Amino acid sequence: MALELMDMLVQFLCPTSNSASLCQNFISAHQSVMPPFGQYIYFLFFPTVFLLLFLWIVFKDAIKANKGISLIATIAVYVFIIIQGLYPIFLALGELWIIVIFLLGFLYFIIHRFRGEGGGGGKGGGIGGLVGGGIKAVGGWASGDISSREKDIKDRIKELEDAAKNLDAAPKGTQASSEALIEFRAAEREARSAVEELKEFNVRFPVFGSKGRSIVKFTEHYEKQIRDIVHRERKKAA
Repeated sequence: MALELMDMLVQFLCPTSNSASLCQNFISAHQSVMPPFGQYIYFLFFPTVFLLLFLWIVFKDAIKANKGISLIATIAVYVFIIIQGLYPIFLALGELWIIVIFLLGFLYFIIHRFRGEGGGGGKGGGIGGLVGGGIKAVGGWASGDISSREKDIKDRIKELEDAAKNLDAAPKGTQASSEALIEFRAAEREARSAVEELKEFNVRFPVFGSKGRSIVKFTEHYEKQIRDIVHRERKKAA
């Protein structure tokens, strides 16, 4: 009966051939540990409790979701790990669970102390707070980079407008006109390149929600500004 139950657990938690082999080797290596329950403790209890607890903390504090959504996300990741045959990784972590707990406790102490010395910093300490802080830091970096790129676009469009004025002021058919046209074309390329860089950045590091929609809108706005300036100059040259 005990053997059949263990086989059922292996089939469920280690569905791929590679993970099943690793799980069987793990079970064989723990046959002498507190028989007949030691195998279940190390194979099922330690890794499952550690994994579920860790995922719950991460989703609860980092994503700031309500309890129901956090629970669903935790279960979804747990099932995904099993389906992908990654459970054997957590068997190794399960054996070191006490060390992992000490490390998490140390991280919590450092984060809590850092927040205290920094004059607070809001709710959400622990490892979830660490992950949440990392997410916020990445978001802040992305927002800052986007603002910098937007400013660069505005500067390039201003240079394009200045180049258009110089082109308008230059007498037609003169050397000054040719040089002004070259300057205008170069400014156009620079402006279009700045817009493309922002679009590519938003693809690599997508910003979702209202901020993401705003990026798309003002990107289109800047592209229209450039087209209007170029179209105006072409009409004048015709």
